[in-house]
Amino acid sequence: MLIGAFYRPPDKIDDTYLNKIKEEINATRAKHQKDMFLIGGDFNLPDINWSEQPINHRQYPTKTNQAFPEIVADNGLEQIADFPTRKENTLDLMLTSHPSFKLKCKPLPTIGNSDHNIVLLDMACKPPKTKTSQKENIYIWKKSEIHKIKEDLQTFIPTFKNIRDRNVESL
Repeated sequence: MLIGAFYRPPDKIDDTYLNKIKEEINATRAKHQKDMFLIGGDFNLPDINWSEQPINHRQYPTKTNQAFPEIVADNGLEQIADFPTRKENTLDLMLTSHPSFKLKCKPLPTIGNSDHNIVLLDMACKPPKTKTSQKENIYIWKKSEIHKIKEDLQTFIPTFKNIRDRNVESL
């Protein structure tokens, strides 16, 4: 699982910044293709209606508003915070590669002087099982020679009966 935090300052709308962000997110996502990917934070994009993805207003230039939905789509991510986080705008986003793992995503009240609601996200995820380094023997009993097993047990019985110290540890 790869978890990242993001903040886009409201004044960062230039091509250099947008290209750098796009490159970093694309490179990180490409490097961790098999991992559950979650990036959340304040994207400061009030012009975008994330549930329908149209651009509603024009507070920021079109290139700024289009860059982020393109990043989301290019990386197979989905925005799962479906409620306003500041007044009527969804500025704080939760982008994930595994939206079906979402158990709960809801707003919590602001803290201190903040004017943004807190995004509470519960995800259902389990750590992957580590492969054991030891090789396991898997016996195929239908191919076993039962008569030889019985013979070996018959020869072992007298040895077992002659053991003088019969406590559990020595047996």
